[in-house]
Order: sequence, then C-alpha cells, then structure tokens
Amino acid sequence: MTRLSVFTPVRALFALMCGAVALPALAVSSCPFPIAPPGAKVEMIAPQVSANAMDTSISALTLAMPVAGVQAYYRALWTPLATPTRPGFIEKEAQGWQIISSLEGRCLTTVQIKAQGLGSYALVSVGRIQDSSQRAVAARTLEAPLPPGARVLSDTLQNDAIRQARTVVATSGAHVITNAEFYASGLRNQGWITTLRRTVPTQRGPSEMLVLKRDTSEISVVIAPAQNGQVSIVANIVDRP
Repeated sequence: MTRLSVFTPVRALFALMCGAVALPALAVSSCPFPIAPPGAKVEMIAPQVSANAMDTSISALTLAMPVAGVQAYYRALWTPLATPTRPGFIEKEAQGWQIISSLEGRCLTTVQIKAQGLGSYALVSVGRIQDSSQRAVAARTLEAPLPPGARVLSDTLQNDAIRQARTVVATSGAHVITNAEFYASGLRNQGWITTLRRTVPTQRGPSEMLVLKRDTSEISVVIAPAQNGQVSIVANIVDRP
C-alpha cells in the first residue's frame, strides 16, 4: 500500500554513528535498510507505505560524495549477493535519476540518486513483496469504492499515527458524469454523504470534483477526461479514527 500519494511525510532524524548510519530493521516490512555511505545525513521520509503489492519505507540521504561515488558504494555492497542466475544489483537511469536496485529474498531495496551541489541526494526505498493473502487483508482495511468497469492503475496505502489513507488511480470507459453519479448517488445507501460537488473546466472538457463523508472517513474524488475517450479517476480515502 508518487506524488499520487496524499500522505504527510513523518520525519525522524537518525544520528551519525562512526561515520556511517545504520538503520534498524523495519517493523512494517521486516526488511532492513542498508548501511548508508560514510558521512551521509539520513532522514526518514515515509515510515510505512503500501503500494502495488509491496510494503515500503523510504528515507532520504544527503551526501558530500558525488553520484558516481554513491553508485560505487552500493555496487560494492550488493555484488556479493550475485548468484549464477541473478545479478547482485541492476541499474538504470530515469528522468535525471541514477537508480540501482537489489533483491534479497522478498526484500527489494532501490536507491535513486541525483546530483545536489557538490555532492548528491538519494532516496532509499526498502520494501517487502506481499503475497496475495497479505494484499487482500490490506485492501479490506480501507476500501476505496470504484465505479463498475473501472480499471485500477495504481493503489497506494499509507498508515501513520494520525490516519490511514488510500489513493487509487483508475480509468473508466464511462462518461465523466456517469462516474460522478456513482459517487454522488450510488454510495448514498452505504452511508456516504456528498459534502461538495464541483464542475471544473479542463482542456479536454469538464471534470468533476467530489467530497464525501461517512463517520470518520472522507473520500475525495477527481474525475476528468483522458486520452482515447477514457476517463481518469483519482480517489483518495482517509480515515481519522
């Protein structure tokens, strides 16, 4: 269970120890953060996120060493994980970020690095791949209703001390108004009350924005025309117990 997520980052600084920072194992995923490069300043960004079948925690590193140095550090760290059938790590570049990833058991670690001043900045995500039963339990904790026929593109869960949140991005072949009526009228018998409905003009045509509430839960939905006659749906549900 991008920014598609709507959660507020929970920040916690970790002290430097002996020139390197060791992060403890994550309760959320049971997968440890790798030891950061020497001199790195480490900051927790998101302690618990579940997205697309993976429980993940994310930290940020600020480093004095250049991007190439950070890449070399993680290559050396993960080279011993190589097997005859699988490399110890894989690398690629995307939108100005250098990305290096490693899989050990069900734990996937990804480091995204870019230049920052004379040094570099990196995002380290550590996640545990869920099995199907774990995904089903997580999905039931916070239901995000979608119109019939909608196809899910992304599904993100967030838990912190204040709230649970889930953001679903989907597409639909039905008209914008048809999808909007599903939320405004179709969910009424489930106890959802529409507190806001607004039409917003866009380049592709009118979109609909709705807010619904039920007890301590709130759904915010944006429904807009997309390409090829499709309609995009971004539904965010938040529960504040």
